[in-house]
Amino acid sequence: MRQTFKRFARLTASYSPVTLLGPIITILLTPLYTRVLDPADYGVVDVATTLFAAITSFVVLGMEGAINALFFDGDTAHQANLVTTGVIYIAVSGALIGSVVSFFATPLAQFFLKDPAYNTIIYLLSVNMISSSIYGIIAAALRLRMGVKHVNTLGLTYLFVTVASNVLFILILHFKAIGIVATVTVTNLVSCGMGLFLASKSLKGHFSRPLLKSLLKTGVGLLPSAISTFLLMSVDRLLLTQFVSQNDIGLYSIANKLGTMMFVLTNAAWSAWWPIALQMADSQDAPRQYARMFEYLLSGSMLLALTIGLFAPEILAVFTRIAYVPAAPYTQALLIYFGPISLAVSSFQIGLYVRKRTDWVGILVSVCAAINIALNLLLDPVIGVWGAVWATVGAGAILAITTYLVSRRAYAVNYNMTRILSLVAIYLCLVGVFLAIPVFNSLPYKAAALLLFMALLLFTGVVSTSQLQMGLEFVRHRLYRMTKGGSGIQ
Repeated sequence: MRQTFKRFARLTASYSPVTLLGPIITILLTPLYTRVLDPADYGVVDVATTLFAAITSFVVLGMEGAINALFFDGDTAHQANLVTTGVIYIAVSGALIGSVVSFFATPLAQFFLKDPAYNTIIYLLSVNMISSSIYGIIAAALRLRMGVKHVNTLGLTYLFVTVASNVLFILILHFKAIGIVATVTVTNLVSCGMGLFLASKSLKGHFSRPLLKSLLKTGVGLLPSAISTFLLMSVDRLLLTQFVSQNDIGLYSIANKLGTMMFVLTNAAWSAWWPIALQMADSQDAPRQYARMFEYLLSGSMLLALTIGLFAPEILAVFTRIAYVPAAPYTQALLIYFGPISLAVSSFQIGLYVRKRTDWVGILVSVCAAINIALNLLLDPVIGVWGAVWATVGAGAILAITTYLVSRRAYAVNYNMTRILSLVAIYLCLVGVFLAIPVFNSLPYKAAALLLFMALLLFTGVVSTSQLQMGLEFVRHRLYRMTKGGSGIQ
């Protein structure tokens, strides 16, 4: 276990920062957006992009996942033909669906955005739907070809155009909500063009009907899982448009944005652990190591979620403005989902992937997506935004429990449930106390809560003093190598 943990730590610390640049830039742009947009305008942008995320799934039809699955089934000519076929299909289907959506732009803007003048946003996102889908396929194909130079060039292009477009449309032209959507559209258009240029030599092939048939067969098989994941995570924004004001939706949107910081901050660790976990699956000691690593990751996610949640008012006050601070309680509750629940679901799914029972992943997500919709329809008319919050947390909790039960039948892992449930109970109690009793929302109480939880990690044996010393020594060693100019990669 010690060697596995050291390997995990090295991979996490050495994971390329390029993969984090996009999410980090998105977070850093949030202060800009919230300073030029009122919560109602921010809600308009979030609802519009959520709507088109749903429409885009029917344009893409799981094509990116299908290319991943079929890419290595043949030689370089097969790979080029596969990508070209996928790109042509996306261009044609996107143009057809985009035309239909654009025709109904005004009524769609009236129904979802509460203002027919926002039909410009619908037009822009119809174009973006095509370019972003093609960009996604090209980027995935370049990664599969391990074209590091091209992937980095494409990523840097995306970041540069994002920044330049924001300066033009937001800071100079002051287009507000329409400006943000224009930024996204222009960025994806330029990046799509750059991607096609970079792939023109290595991935330019011929359209193939047999390959299209294979792509559609594979992609459609992945579509239910993709749609269910979208419904589980995003459908609440669309449902809320019928029950609360655009201002409330804006607050809920910024709470979700802050909640997704968990994904950004934990991405490197999970990206390091996932391949290690799959690689060791057949070893005799794998179940024990899975159980131990789950405790580390779950405890870390709860500590991080607790920290972000407790200091959500201060984070929002610094990175946004006072109008968005009321979103802090929503953030604290949503982090139960974005933190420990999401980590638990991903960890329990390892057994299903190891035993090739990925069909259960789609089934469970679909069921919980339906539960999420039902809870939203039941709670949103009564308690508004809090209905969407608790629907997300509740459906996520059901997904975690059912995934655990199903995964155990496929790949048994003996988790120390007494220790795990004790930590979860303490974490939920702390969150509940700070949500229910506002007087505790002061710095001394917040610091005490974090120190209490960290002390419990030592008391329950999740982390030993020797492991703590080893971790501190590892960090010291890494910092020393960085200051000496070493790569730190072993």
